[in-house]
Amino acid sequence: MVSSGVGVSQNDDAIKAAEEAYIQAVSKIKENPTFILIFATINYEKENGFQKILDKVSEFTKDEFPVVGGTTSGFMSNQGVFSKGVVILATYI
Repeated sequence: MVSSGVGVSQNDDAIKAAEEAYIQAVSKIKENPTFILIFATINYEKENGFQKILDKVSEFTKDEFPVVGGTTSGFMSNQGVFSKGVVILATYI
């Protein structure tokens, strides 16, 4: 059975944003994820924020499955429309 969870954070701190979004996303699925999709808005570009986001998510995943993502000018989820933040889709297949 396929299950997915979405997590969103608008925290200005890249590490905290990644942690908040990841925990929210994973808490909505019953199994450990087998795939992670990350999108972060461009404001995290400063101070190596994109790498910090990836590093934080990698702490959770331990590189056991694919993680992919990109930057965006904004994103949508069931929680709303955002022009700043991180959104993570955790999927179990």
